[in-house]
Amino acid sequence: MDSIAGVRKFSLFILLIGLSMIGSGAAAIVAEAEPAVAPKEVMVSDYEQFQTMLKQSIEEAEEKGQKEIFIELKEDPNIVQPADMVEVDYTVVDQQGQVVYSTKEEMFARMDERYADLFGQSGKATGAETVLAGFAGLFPGIGHAVLGMHSGERKKTEVTPEKGFGAREEKKVKAYSRRRVLPKIARLTVNSYLENFKSAPETGKAVNFSTYFPSRVTGVQNGIVTLESMAADGKTYQDDFGAATVSVQEDSVLITLEPLIGAIFDAEGKRGVITKKDADHFYVDYNHPLAGTNLIFDVAVHRLQKFSEFEKIQIPWNIDNNTAMALAEQENKPVVLVLYAEWCHWSQRLLTNTFRDPRIKRFHDRFVWLKIDSDKEQVYKEIFGQENYPMIVLMNSQGDILEKIGGFQDGGTLALYLENILTGKTLAKAIVHAKQQSTASSQHCKSAD
Repeated sequence: MDSIAGVRKFSLFILLIGLSMIGSGAAAIVAEAEPAVAPKEVMVSDYEQFQTMLKQSIEEAEEKGQKEIFIELKEDPNIVQPADMVEVDYTVVDQQGQVVYSTKEEMFARMDERYADLFGQSGKATGAETVLAGFAGLFPGIGHAVLGMHSGERKKTEVTPEKGFGAREEKKVKAYSRRRVLPKIARLTVNSYLENFKSAPETGKAVNFSTYFPSRVTGVQNGIVTLESMAADGKTYQDDFGAATVSVQEDSVLITLEPLIGAIFDAEGKRGVITKKDADHFYVDYNHPLAGTNLIFDVAVHRLQKFSEFEKIQIPWNIDNNTAMALAEQENKPVVLVLYAEWCHWSQRLLTNTFRDPRIKRFHDRFVWLKIDSDKEQVYKEIFGQENYPMIVLMNSQGDILEKIGGFQDGGTLALYLENILTGKTLAKAIVHAKQQSTASSQHCKSAD
């Protein structure tokens, strides 16, 4: 480890709470022996205190040439501290007092329509949520909002963008031309045609070469497919983000876009909002709608469980399928199966981060836990239809599949799946809210990597 400042900042937090999670590109080492330097004892109850303590400890260690820092948190049984697990209800409002999100049904029903598409797609409130204090929750900022609170306490606290949806970045505002020119006659290789249209080219066949009008195959020769536009001159097409008018010219087709301000625009795998337009361009803001916004959290802590309650709990992994399934049937417990690959960093993050999260550890005796390297034992990859790594399969005690979850999952998200399996519920769509509008399913390794 070459640099404490460059590598250890996140890892130190994991070290001091007894977890060996790793951040992206960083390694965490949990010492098995007694530290050569006496541990530094500190008491922290909020995010700022913790960050200040870490910065000071890193600077002191660098001055002394130390490569490791040992920190012990003084545990206060009555106060929410980093890595404690708390059960909370909360309502989030913006600076105008409009409801952004709530775990409570009565407040969820009052959610402002501007936020309904972002946070209300489940159609109902989740109910009390289990939060890992100091870490990102299902709603960004809640993990910081609970720090310093007591069990049974209710309070309102303001959360800054840095602890919520992040600062607004101008570089995330992109400009697009309002005019697009397509050739009237297009030529593709046969392979490219097959890849795009999933069928063999036939003369006279119409295909959707453009979003707004079809093209007709006029010939196939020497591995080249020729397509001729069937665009209707002057026709206007309605789109989700506005309208498009087609103008057929001698050798090309001109598409002129008329975007609507405030409309959703999807491009390059991202979702943004059209914020303005001029004669030549329109502008899409890919910042999260709440980026740069201070939010007010009304939080009630129902239950506090200190990290020390979970520190020594280990997930009792099985590595043999037959043994695990026999145990599940014998004890009438559902099964958590992890299909992973050793070389996949998302697999390693799942096993070393997520399954050491107290929100997952609390279920250690409620499930049978099975992990299989399906990169080496390919038969399991085929059985469960696995395309990428990692993959989590949830089954009942008889081995029937209840849920298949692709990609890396954080502790909060996976905990919801597990809780819903135990209660017989189905995980509602779109209840997980990330800082960026992306999904955990993109956090995976392709089989060919």
